[in-house]
Amino acid sequence: MLSVQAKRLFTRVGTNVMTFDEPNKLVVEGVFRYTRNPMYLGFVISLLGLFLLLGANELSLGVVVLFVLVSDRWYIRFEERMMFEKFREQYQAYCRNVRRWM
Repeated sequence: MLSVQAKRLFTRVGTNVMTFDEPNKLVVEGVFRYTRNPMYLGFVISLLGLFLLLGANELSLGVVVLFVLVSDRWYIRFEERMMFEKFREQYQAYCRNVRRWM
C-alpha cells in the first residue's frame, strides 16, 4: 500500500516514477514526509510479508536483504545523485529532515 500511495502521489503531481528518468519535481508531501523512499520501503515490507506467509527461512530473508542492499546502494544512490544535481539546496534540506528509509 505504501508503494501504491507514493506512485499515486507522483501521478497526481505530474512527476515521473521511472528510476533512470530525470526528476522533474521534488515531492516532499504525503508519505514522502516520513521516508524519502516509500516505494522501496513498501516493496521491502511486501516481500517480508510474502515470505512470512510462505514460511520464512534463511533463503527468503537473504532475498529481502539482497533487495535492500541493491536498492540502497544502486537505485537509491543513483536517484539521490540526480535529485541533488537538479534541486541542490532544496534537496539537501529535505534530506536533513527526512530519513532515507525510516
